[in-house]
Amino acid sequence: SKSLPIPRVRSLFVCKRTGYQRMRCYEYLIQLSIFVSRDQKIPGFFMMKRVLFIGLTVIDMQYFVDEFPSPNQKLKTTPPLINIGGPAANAAITFSFLGGESSFLTGIGDNPFSSYIHNEFRRNNIDIIDFVEKKEVEPVIATIITTLKSSERSIISHYPACVDYSTEIESLLNWDEYDLVFIDGFYPEVALPIC
Repeated sequence: SKSLPIPRVRSLFVCKRTGYQRMRCYEYLIQLSIFVSRDQKIPGFFMMKRVLFIGLTVIDMQYFVDEFPSPNQKLKTTPPLINIGGPAANAAITFSFLGGESSFLTGIGDNPFSSYIHNEFRRNNIDIIDFVEKKEVEPVIATIITTLKSSERSIISHYPACVDYSTEIESLLNWDEYDLVFIDGFYPEVALPIC
């Protein structure tokens, strides 16, 4: 199948994102560009109306430094960039930015970041389906340290906590709405039955 004109589309993100965020958008843009629609006749991106994304939501806190700190060193930086992230979340935002309709099945629950997460997805025109809605769930937080000189980065994060998936996932979805399902490998208990 044909793919999108990647260099041309990539230029859109140069003015929208910087550093780590731009690289992630580019990575998922490439993945999305090679999907083929159900009729197999023209590039999938131009045919897909709505995609269901399934996966992890992360709070990314990114710090920029001149060089990585040495042991026991304390650095002062500019305020960090705080964004929502996660493989499927980034793909959903990218697809929405390019004009697609994104639904995102993820586990957010109730925690100090819940309002921020929902507001950010809403700002990016993502429909959220939270399979742990109203349950207390610890957020997944990633700290990213990126050097300004070389753009090298180190990431400290953790796996999502084990949660109760007792919600009937199928009751939350209307299968006829989606042209494609995109998963990132997290929450296999939720994603695999859907696939």
